[in-house]
Amino acid sequence: MLHFARKHRDHQRLKAAGCPVSFVYLAWESATLPILRLQRRPDLPTDLSTRLTEFFDEQDRFTGRLPEDFYRLEQLVYGRDDFQLGDDAKRYVQQYAEDAATALRGQEISRQIKQSNGILPGLKVKLFPYQVDGVAFLAARGRALLADDMGLGKTLQAFKPPSERA
Repeated sequence: MLHFARKHRDHQRLKAAGCPVSFVYLAWESATLPILRLQRRPDLPTDLSTRLTEFFDEQDRFTGRLPEDFYRLEQLVYGRDDFQLGDDAKRYVQQYAEDAATALRGQEISRQIKQSNGILPGLKVKLFPYQVDGVAFLAARGRALLADDMGLGKTLQAFKPPSERA
């Protein structure tokens, strides 16, 4: 794409002009953890620039809490023609929120199983701690691949009582 863009007759003029709006994007500066970054235009309105210091550090990295502060930022810039939130950044934050909700659901399921002393309705055996974790993992996600070694109780972990079967 860059090779094609460089051949465009207006490439130098467009490059010098820069992006017409300031925007937030997802930067993969690390192999494992993306960073939300702000690309500022030099003519960013002062009122908006001042408000953005609440969300971004001096290197224009997002410093807020995910997803709460990102959603506040989204409300702040909603409807502005001079600022955009990239689709990649929005998708990342949405997935982050979904993953956090799934983890909380798994913790609650695990807590409930442990409160029942490791016994699930419809079973007469007590689950081992690793099986409790497996059940919580499966139940929190709705679907998953369970691939324990042979003889570790995958059937028990995936068991659904007759009253809950569709």
